[in-house]
Amino acid sequence: MTAATTTTAGATSEIFSKNTRVHFTQKKIMGGNDVGKKRSRAYYKKCMHKKRKKWNSMDVGMQGFLVTCNNNESQAVKEMYNLFNEYADKLYGPEQCHGLKKKTLQDNEGKLENTAEDDDDDDDDGDDEEEEDIEKALKKEVNALKQTVPAERRFQQLDSGAKNCLFIKTTLSNPCELIHAILKDIYETQVQKSRFALRVIPIQTICRANLTDINNSAEDLFEPFFRTTYGTMLTYGISFKARMTSKVSRDEVIDSLCQIIGEMNPLNKVNYSNPDLIVLVEVLRGFCCLSVVKDFNKFRKYNLQETARAQQTESRLAASSSKTDPLDNNKPSTPTTNSTSTAVVDAASTEKEGTAATTAAETTSTVAVDTTAVEEMASSV
Repeated sequence: MTAATTTTAGATSEIFSKNTRVHFTQKKIMGGNDVGKKRSRAYYKKCMHKKRKKWNSMDVGMQGFLVTCNNNESQAVKEMYNLFNEYADKLYGPEQCHGLKKKTLQDNEGKLENTAEDDDDDDDDGDDEEEEDIEKALKKEVNALKQTVPAERRFQQLDSGAKNCLFIKTTLSNPCELIHAILKDIYETQVQKSRFALRVIPIQTICRANLTDINNSAEDLFEPFFRTTYGTMLTYGISFKARMTSKVSRDEVIDSLCQIIGEMNPLNKVNYSNPDLIVLVEVLRGFCCLSVVKDFNKFRKYNLQETARAQQTESRLAASSSKTDPLDNNKPSTPTTNSTSTAVVDAASTEKEGTAATTAAETTSTVAVDTTAVEEMASSV
């Protein structure tokens, strides 16, 4: 009885020691050297206030589109995906979103074929070696699939951090070309193609919202537009809009950009009524989005809905101006109000003159009567 109890106790202690070793081993792996120590409160406070960067947010160096909407962001995103893909397929061809993954799979298939051919050549090897080769090939394929990154979509929505203001990233080299083709087609056909999306602003470059980075990005962006040959002049305007930030001043940014454009060509002049080019500056949180566009006023500041009604508005304004401007000189002349009032004034003045003459005659006769009365009195005396 005593031997059995001793054996059971020894087995229990051995199992407990094994479990304890496993438990402390797991703690060492997970927690490092500080096994069993409680972290201080300052550590958790530091982690609480630490800002984590979102993986799907806009960043420096991206290109895309800023889209404003009317409180229906999900519907606006669907509209813009359909609209962008429709015109991008016409201009650049259909999208190939899985090109990179297909390429890696083809490379892996070629490697597997090569390994299979090598296995066929070495028929003398045993079954164990063949199984090992197959396992190695499968491991290589799995590792290759893990390392492959799927190709970027042509248009992908990212977080802008502002309400009713969407950012759609693109892989196109020139987003201004795409949106200009869309607005041109809407302007000519007068067909409205969006219900929830309002303005679409192309973004050619993104930088940090400070004056130094804005100037450096603007110099690179303005080079092909404003560095013209000697004797040619371009008119331009600058549109500045800031959202959720007060880091930069509107006047400072505009003055700095005007100075850069003037240094590239002194003949360039500012013209806001009908400019050749418009520089768009969109400051959003800590980022500044820059682009250079044309036909900004013609396409109603790149508003999709207003561009569809642009020709109707222009024809209405032309008709109203044509009604007020021309004068018909063939109609017979009729007395106007001014001539009538002049005649009335002349009649009134004539009447006043006659009344004054009558009054003067009466006064003269009265004086004459008084004179005769005085003479009669003198003769009687």
